[in-house]
Amino acid sequence: MFWLAVFLAVALVLAYRGAPLTTATGVVGVTVLFYGWLGESLGIFALLLIAYLIFFVPLNVAAVRQEWLTLPLLNRFLALPPPAPVDGARGPGAALVAGDWQAGFPLLEKPADPEADIRLEAFAAALSHRLMSPLQLPTPTGAQARIAEGLMTATALHRVGLRLLAGRPARVPAREAWRLARHGATLLGQGSAPRVQDVEAEDNARLLSILAATHPYYPQWRTAAADEHEAHRLLTFDLAVWSAFGHALQNAARSLVGGLSGAMLIPAEAEDDLKPLQRQVRLAQSRFAVTSDLLLALPLLQVQAAGLAPRLAASLEALQAMLALLTWHDTARQPLTERVIVINALRRALAAFEEALWVALQEIPHTTLRLAATVICLPLGRRARVPTVAEEAAAATALLREPAVRARLRTGIATHPALDDLERRIETLRKLEPTLRQLKSAQFEPPPADDHARLTAAARLHLVDDGEAATLAEAIDFADTLRAANQVGTRDANPNHG
Repeated sequence: MFWLAVFLAVALVLAYRGAPLTTATGVVGVTVLFYGWLGESLGIFALLLIAYLIFFVPLNVAAVRQEWLTLPLLNRFLALPPPAPVDGARGPGAALVAGDWQAGFPLLEKPADPEADIRLEAFAAALSHRLMSPLQLPTPTGAQARIAEGLMTATALHRVGLRLLAGRPARVPAREAWRLARHGATLLGQGSAPRVQDVEAEDNARLLSILAATHPYYPQWRTAAADEHEAHRLLTFDLAVWSAFGHALQNAARSLVGGLSGAMLIPAEAEDDLKPLQRQVRLAQSRFAVTSDLLLALPLLQVQAAGLAPRLAASLEALQAMLALLTWHDTARQPLTERVIVINALRRALAAFEEALWVALQEIPHTTLRLAATVICLPLGRRARVPTVAEEAAAATALLREPAVRARLRTGIATHPALDDLERRIETLRKLEPTLRQLKSAQFEPPPADDHARLTAAARLHLVDDGEAATLAEAIDFADTLRAANQVGTRDANPNHG
C-alpha cells in the first residue's frame, strides 16, 4: 500500500507540474528501481519494470511512437468531419479553455450594454423597496441582496474582456439580466418583467466549434492534418497531439489534486478572505479545461456525446462570471465596502458552475469515461454552498448604506434623474436613522393609524424637529406615490399571467 501511494504521488506531482516527457520517464524509472531495491517482491518489481518499458519506450522512441500511436490517431482524425468554422481570432477569454491560472483580462472602455435598462430598473427596485417604509429602519431583504450580486456580476461581465473569440458579442450577461429583471419584479410587486433569453441557442449549438477554435492545441491538429506532405504531416501532428496530451494531463492532475484537497494546494494571491474563493475559481478553470479537452478528444475515442457541448455553456457562463468578478473587484478603490457582495456573487456562481458541470458530465454515454471524468473533475461531489441568510443581509445592507458601492454598481448605466432622486432619498433616510430608532422605540397612545399620524404624534412629543418632520412627511408622500404606481403595474400585468 505504501508503494502504491508513492507511485500515485510521483505520477500526480509530475503531471501537476507539467514535467516534460524525458523528465517524467527518468523520475518514474528511478522510482521503479527504488522499488526493486527496497520493495518486498521481486515479482512485482519485474511486472513494474515490464509495464514501465511497455508504456515509456514507445513514447520516447519517436519512430515507434509515430508508427504505433500517432499514425492511427491521425488517420482517425482525418476521417472526422471538422467543426463548423467560426469567425474571429482567439480572444482573452481563451485562457479559460487552457486552464491558465495566471491569465489576465483587460478592462473594456465604454462597451455597449444591451442590458443597461434592466440593470437600471433592478437598481431602482432595490432602492424603492427601502423608500416604501420611510419611518422604519432598513430591513435588508434577500431580493435586494440578489440584485446587488446581479448588478456586481453584470457590471463585471460588462467591463471585463472575457470573450473567447475577439469581436463576438458576449452572451453571458443575458442570464444575469434575466435574474435582475425577475428580482426587480419581485420587489416592485409587478406580475411580469422584461424577459431576457437565458442563453443564446446559436452559441450553445456552436460551443464545440468555439472551443475548438480557442483550444491551445486543437487548431494545430487541424493545421497539421491539412499538410499535403505525408511525412511532414505526421511529424507536426505528432508534436501537436502529444503536447496536447501533456497539457490535458496537467489539467487533470490539477483538477484531481485540487478537488481532493479542497483547493488548499492551489496558489492564490488575493486578500485573506478572498483566497479560498480564488483557489476555488482556479480549480474551476482546471475543471472546465479538463472537460473541454475531453469534449475534443471524444471523437478520437469514437465516443459520441452530442449533448455535452450545449450543457457546458452554463458552466462556462458561471466561470466567466467568477473571473470577471475577481478582475473587476481588483479595480475597486474601496474594496472592503463591496467585498461581501463580491463574495456572495462568487459563492453563487461557484455553486452554479459545479451543478452545471455535473449535469454536463452526465451526457457522456460511455460509463467508464463518465465515471473517470467525474472523479477527476468532482472527486468529492458538489461542495460549493450558496450565501446564507446572514450573508445576504450583509450584502443588501452594503447596497443600501454604501454610496461607493452603489456608484460602482452604476458603472455603465447612463445617468438617470429618477435614479439620482432615489439615491438622494436613500442617503437622506440613512442620515436620519438615529431619529428613526427613537421613533421605533416610542410608545404612542392611542396607536397611530398610519405613518402620517405617527409622524404628527412624534412631532407633538418633540421626538423630531421641524426640519426632520418636513423631510419625513415628504418621504411618506413619496412612499404613497410608489405604492400607488406599483399597484397600477400589478393590475396591468395580472391579465397576462392569469
